[in-house]
Amino acid sequence: MSPSQGEGRGFDSLPPLLLTTHNNMKNTYLLIILLIVIAFFGVSSKFFRNQKPITTVIKSSVITTHISKNFLKPTITPIDQELFGNEIALSVSQPADKSSVTSQNIVISGKTVPDADVFVNANNVNVDSSGIFSTNISLSEGENNIFIDSNDATGNTNEKIISVNYLPTIESTSAIYLPNVKVVALGLSSISVNNNSATVVISPNSQTIFKNNFWDQIQFQKISIGDLLSVYGLWDDATHTKINTSFIRDDSITTRTAVVYGVVERSNVNTMEIATRTLGNTSVLISSSIIYYNLQNKIILYNQLEKNDKVRVSGVLDAANHQISAVMNIKDFAR
Repeated sequence: MSPSQGEGRGFDSLPPLLLTTHNNMKNTYLLIILLIVIAFFGVSSKFFRNQKPITTVIKSSVITTHISKNFLKPTITPIDQELFGNEIALSVSQPADKSSVTSQNIVISGKTVPDADVFVNANNVNVDSSGIFSTNISLSEGENNIFIDSNDATGNTNEKIISVNYLPTIESTSAIYLPNVKVVALGLSSISVNNNSATVVISPNSQTIFKNNFWDQIQFQKISIGDLLSVYGLWDDATHTKINTSFIRDDSITTRTAVVYGVVERSNVNTMEIATRTLGNTSVLISSSIIYYNLQNKIILYNQLEKNDKVRVSGVLDAANHQISAVMNIKDFAR
């Protein structure tokens, strides 16, 4: 056959039987390709449906990023109770929240679950077999926030914050309370503050009590220029420019001794990050002096703590910066 005779001949020139076979094969190939495409999309959608959400704790909510049609679009959902556990029963019978008292020493009492660990202002309190607890604390002049924490053996927790205003009876008519006055100068034994555009010199003495915003005792040296103070004392002169103080609270210092409950998110040699119900993600500074306990109160090693373990951390909490330092001990409820 010459090239000119074969030129232009295609499948249409095939015998009928071969042409039918060719068309069937072509249809079969198309069907196979279609099935492969359908299977691929089916497996892909199942894969993305089964992806676990990535969560970041923010205060009392969790931002959950779902891999879906709205790729990486965050939505707000409630905190996972399985992660943090359930809130256990905790009630405070006295004192009443937002109450005022004239006595410096008061009784804190209440009820929780039997055999729970209870802390009042980070101090451990005895609990009887019925869950009843009671302890005495000393108040500072003015408003006092009392932190009451409880946990059961498996790490389920609850917390109450009770506010009590201590107003001692002062006979002198020269008694003074200055709230939220700004420190403008510091001397070796004096503090100058701005009070309604006037400068007032505060003179602490050996009896003066210094507290931070969470009512932990601090030293005079902790106060800085620019801090906001609440001052209680007596006017020392007729012009009201000098105060002999009995109590100074630095409202700019936002650290307190605390017990904090959370779930381990990640850890390395120097820090451990925990997710908490109320504080969000909080960094725990790790040091060689920390003691680690398991559920049976036996000593364990730091490297035995794992992701998603429920823990209780005792240390100095800086709520503003989401950090716990000077950690004394950590209890792991999962070991």
